[in-house]
Amino acid sequence: MNYYLGIDGGGSTIRAALIDEEKKIMAHFKLHRNSNPTSTGFAYLKETLEMIRQQIINYCQDIKVIMINLAGVGASQQLIKTKQIVKEVFFETACVRVYHDAYGSLLANSPKQASVLVICGTGSVIVGKDEDEQFYRAGGWGYLLGDEASGFWLVKRLFQEYLAYFDGVREDDLSFDVFREKFECEPRDALYRFYEAQYRRGTAALSSVFLDREYPLAQQIITQGIITVISSLESMKSRIGDEVKSIIYMGGMFESPFFLQEFKRHLQGKIPLKKSKKDIEIELAKIGKEKDGRDL
Repeated sequence: MNYYLGIDGGGSTIRAALIDEEKKIMAHFKLHRNSNPTSTGFAYLKETLEMIRQQIINYCQDIKVIMINLAGVGASQQLIKTKQIVKEVFFETACVRVYHDAYGSLLANSPKQASVLVICGTGSVIVGKDEDEQFYRAGGWGYLLGDEASGFWLVKRLFQEYLAYFDGVREDDLSFDVFREKFECEPRDALYRFYEAQYRRGTAALSSVFLDREYPLAQQIITQGIITVISSLESMKSRIGDEVKSIIYMGGMFESPFFLQEFKRHLQGKIPLKKSKKDIEIELAKIGKEKDGRDL
């Protein structure tokens, strides 16, 4: 019996799914570990993969394909290093395919059709693929230079408006009450929440507070971000040679009814909009079975 392993790792958890030749799930679990080698290093990633191996040790020698999707492996050298480590931990004979997390997530949602994935969470990025698995990317320039319509971007833009009020160059706004409630009394004492990496996710989480309370200023700003993202999406469609069949969305910003409604409104329903599948690791394992080692 041959087995197929799918792995999906992000900044806080890593999930694994093992299926057999009939696509029956033999193991499915997650570990609460940061699997981004850019932030934790490849030694830590290897340790994490060894922990996964221990949970499926009885199947390891018969794993034929490993599909692994990870944050922080966008550069070619990172992909090569990750593939090397996967083979060291498991078996040299296994076929291994490593994807940057956005590309792997898109493939898991749309393995054969040309499609686009929009991620709006702490940060934002757009990726697309054609029918031949050629990938395209737009945005994702990081918290300083881009990430429009993301959680951190929204809070940063509102804080800039709050600082303008504090400097006396604009009027007060109801949305600024969130900063008065959640941040330090002196705005300068709260700057670390934007500049220090360990606080970035918590700062981004405030975006849900702004949108849930339906502050007009927050809605106006996030709508501007959505328009920018959709403009990039439209540009990407023209770069993809095949007809784009679907647009897939994922990320915490889409949990806001206002955000999702505005995104749909500005997209204008030209292409079907679909929510991303949850268990990316299972879908990757299934794709590994379908490929069965071909093109890997």
